[in-house]
Amino acid sequence: MKNVLITGTNRGLGLGFTKHYLEQGCRVFATARNPSDYTELANLETEFGDRLSLVQLDLTDEASIASAATALDGVKFDLVINNAGLLLDETLGNWTADTFARILQVNTIGPALLTQALIGHMKPGSNLVNISSGLGSCGLNINPETGMDAYAASKTALNMITARLAAKPECEKLIVVACDPGWVRTRMGGPEADLSVEESVVAITATIENLTPEHSGRFLSRQGDDLPW
Repeated sequence: MKNVLITGTNRGLGLGFTKHYLEQGCRVFATARNPSDYTELANLETEFGDRLSLVQLDLTDEASIASAATALDGVKFDLVINNAGLLLDETLGNWTADTFARILQVNTIGPALLTQALIGHMKPGSNLVNISSGLGSCGLNINPETGMDAYAASKTALNMITARLAAKPECEKLIVVACDPGWVRTRMGGPEADLSVEESVVAITATIENLTPEHSGRFLSRQGDDLPW
């Protein structure tokens, strides 16, 4: 039975990944700031029993990250998906340090520190997938007229963390990638987005299944194609 850890599982893509891997027969460790508060997670816990473990985790709190890692002592993961994210829309002329700091903490610093804490919990050959965004591509520079500047910067930084992790000796036996899920109809993506959660999850999980060591350090689309940095 594969062990899978997913962050930000209370809704959207995180919940979609959780359902998918439970249905595939995996043991899933689903993190959220207050996992007991969410009905859908509770329903999945009832349905799948001890194959779903709910883990309290606040990515903005180093003590919470350390506590979660301690609680997972003895577990070896086949897959970790850093999915949790925050988007705040703030246009040029209204930028604030607080908005940039909050978004970077959740989207970049939190995943970096969690990965650091979990490297010792990952099996050789296991996959570390950082959910990024096309907005994080400097080459594509998608929608610069919007107020998603801090979010875009945080995903660019997450891409760099991905590339640097993949090159570190501590990760030489892991496959570390950043993945753009596409524009998805979630609370973050909005109702006009191109993809349903299910469509994005099906594509990303198929890509994950086909990852090889040669993919490590790359920025991929949900279909597994290389994206420009």
